[in-house]
Amino acid sequence: MERGLRQGDPLALFLFLVVAECLHLMIQKAENLGLLKGVKVGKSDVLISDLQYANDVILFGPWEIENLKNMKKVMEYVFEVSGLKMNLNKSKLYGIGVKDEEVGSSMRAISSWVPVIEKTKNKLTGWKAKLFSFGGRWTLTWGGSSVWSNIAKVGSEVDKLGINFSTSFRKVIRDWVASKFWEDSWMETGRLKDKFARLFKLETSKNISVAERGEFEGEKWRWRWGRRREPRGRELGELENLEKVLKDVLPKRDVRDRIIWSLDPTGGFSVKELRRIVEEAVHRNSGARCIETMWLKEVPKKICIFMWREGLGRFLVRLELDKRGVDLDLILCPRCEYEGESVDHAIFGCREVKSLWRQIGERWKVDVNRCNSFLELSNLGNEAGMGVKEGRRWIALTWCVAYLIWANRNKFLFGNVKTQLKDEFFSFQVKSFDWVNMRDKKIAMDWRSWMLDPRGSSG
Repeated sequence: MERGLRQGDPLALFLFLVVAECLHLMIQKAENLGLLKGVKVGKSDVLISDLQYANDVILFGPWEIENLKNMKKVMEYVFEVSGLKMNLNKSKLYGIGVKDEEVGSSMRAISSWVPVIEKTKNKLTGWKAKLFSFGGRWTLTWGGSSVWSNIAKVGSEVDKLGINFSTSFRKVIRDWVASKFWEDSWMETGRLKDKFARLFKLETSKNISVAERGEFEGEKWRWRWGRRREPRGRELGELENLEKVLKDVLPKRDVRDRIIWSLDPTGGFSVKELRRIVEEAVHRNSGARCIETMWLKEVPKKICIFMWREGLGRFLVRLELDKRGVDLDLILCPRCEYEGESVDHAIFGCREVKSLWRQIGERWKVDVNRCNSFLELSNLGNEAGMGVKEGRRWIALTWCVAYLIWANRNKFLFGNVKTQLKDEFFSFQVKSFDWVNMRDKKIAMDWRSWMLDPRGSSG
């Protein structure tokens, strides 16, 4: 017992029972000395002072402060003898048949539940974080700092595209309780204190809410005013204008406030709609789609993340490493050893890679040679007159092949496995076909058409 036992030793169970029996005997001894009192239960008045299960102990006794103190002393003696210490922070005190104020806070009070709510919120936060995808976690920690510090900048960045995102949200007051009548911009005209400054000076309750500014008479709303004196002179003109403004603004019962997004005809905000608006603005300004704003459901998430990072230029190719001061023997492309390796060169500009894209272009009846970058390649469907389904297929194919080209490049660099990309044409086509057809039945097509004439049976 002095040296202890290893974890998992079968003797540990019996040793624990010896200590637990010691606790029970000490409680019985304290009862015999009149220091502790148990409780009687059942018709036979069975006396119970303690119940034990594994390392949990329940002590019973009358609701007396002296009895509680003695219980604590007994547990301290057990600690001195066995080394098993009671954790008071994890211990609970329950009173049965006693008043709430004698136990502590009333559980009917909201304040009593604050610790429980905070504990639950903390657990939920951790639970949600575990469900984040790689893209979600990467977004939150991008650049070594939290993305939340940059959220305020999003509106101004989107505004630069000519969208007026920052001013597109408007609060529509429905329940009239939370908003201040004079102080808040609860109407399209702005704050009433600014528009009707003279009436605001006469107001006796300047922080009054919209709901407190009137009352219902049956089902009809009546505005009520609180002024230091009756209005006169120019104040009467302001009063007349205020009554006109409020004429058609009448509160309703049991209706909540809501935020209106003016960029959507329905008034509801959605990331999908904002992305569509941003893409249209980018296409309008540059004449091409911006990869970093796109997310294709036709390809696996890992490929969407890959293309997102490609659009941001976040891959550690040799030229990028050289810019960061990493000492390299060569900055040339490991395939062609002719040009410096940039992201765009690795997945499009390299001679060997371009040869593969020409093979694919022949199948799709598009001229790849006219493209100077991967972005132009992925947008080639628009210039080639492809329909909606064809265009989605083409973009999905280019993304899948770009991902596979990058994977092939990494195998060569880090796994010393070199294969000619032209020999990988068939396997790339097979993987792309499986990925696209498994995820979107609307643009799916049969294998023969995919390989021989992908544009001939677009539908």
